[in-house]
Amino acid sequence: MRRHAVALFIVLLGAPLAGAQLPVSDPILDSLIRDAVANNLDLRVAATRVREERALRGITASRGKPQLAGDASAVEFERSIAAPGFGDRRQKLYDAGFDAGWEIDLFGGIRHDVAAAVAQVQATDEQRRDVEITLIAEVARNYVELRGAQKRLDVLDARIQTLRDTLDVVRARQRAGLTNDLDVSRSEALLEDTLASRPSLEFASTSAMRRLAVLTGRKPEELVDRLSAHTRIPTPQMSVSASLEIVEQRPDVRRAERELAAATARIGVARADLYPRVSLFGGFGRRSDNTSDLLHSISNYWSFGPALRWPLLTGGRVHAQIDAARARRDEADAAFHQTVLRGMEEVENAFAGYGRDERERDRLAAAVAAETRAVDLADSRYRAGLDNFLAVLDAQRTLRDGEDRLAAAETRVGVSAISVYKALGGATP
Repeated sequence: MRRHAVALFIVLLGAPLAGAQLPVSDPILDSLIRDAVANNLDLRVAATRVREERALRGITASRGKPQLAGDASAVEFERSIAAPGFGDRRQKLYDAGFDAGWEIDLFGGIRHDVAAAVAQVQATDEQRRDVEITLIAEVARNYVELRGAQKRLDVLDARIQTLRDTLDVVRARQRAGLTNDLDVSRSEALLEDTLASRPSLEFASTSAMRRLAVLTGRKPEELVDRLSAHTRIPTPQMSVSASLEIVEQRPDVRRAERELAAATARIGVARADLYPRVSLFGGFGRRSDNTSDLLHSISNYWSFGPALRWPLLTGGRVHAQIDAARARRDEADAAFHQTVLRGMEEVENAFAGYGRDERERDRLAAAVAAETRAVDLADSRYRAGLDNFLAVLDAQRTLRDGEDRLAAAETRVGVSAISVYKALGGATP
């Protein structure tokens, strides 16, 4: 694990995976994802935070650039009687000019501050990406669960129709004296038991549709036309293995690495306070006691020179700030490695869950094929009078349960594939 963490730390400066596709594909799902990305409020909030951090980066970067300000004033004052001087006690003074200043970043304080701000922007953008990937995965998961519930409803309705047809045959055989009331009662009980399963599946379908409406920023009735028609459960297209180093694409890992970079840069900001700050300043303007002279060069004044500020006695404040910055860097470093390890765990668990669900689905598909043959054989034997109706009911019940379990397993495979996509940070192996 430690070896992988170190390798990830080295390669994390690479660009994030672009254009990654979901492991399940469906035209309706694609349109729902487009709606969600365009309308989801959580994603909008995350994007706004990125804009804020970029603006703050611009404020930080402006410190290292020359500053220029214009000013003008008109002042009237009266000199104290006790103050020395000649002439009128009441005077006016007019002033207009420009002041300029430039802090020269000799010891890297501004440079490191800008680097920290840039890393923070990147970390915030990774957080936005995390929200987007989570949103896409949530839309896909609910869509797969919707199609799974609809598929199970289709299986259930087909089984209900079969049971009704079987009940008609049993009743006809009873009237002809070929069977007894017990077979009729058993057939009716199985039909009612099957009908009782429908409300829960309808609720699951409706709940998934409502959740999709919230995620896409639409009203549920706006999605009815697109989602009410039952279609197949999307089939995942992906391999069951991938290099653990792909975990570097996870936005939480990339965010943690950028936060570590920002914390490291802030050590440089704190260390810069050990050294003097050097600035250049200057000014140019015109000053006079009457407005007419402001238009002539006799009112000109100017100034130019360097300035140095060096905190010599701070009571240990600067060194304490450096120690605090280093502690925050160590905290960010530990958080980064913990995030990498947690990401590896989630990736491995996601792959294990997908492999398990895929194997279960394949075995259930084989079981349903065998159960279908058993129903046909039991029905033929019953109609030929070679077996009682209980064998038919048992075969039909087994097939109904098997088909329902298969539809549920197909849903779990789709959900597991989406979990792999999310665990890999929006990548598909």
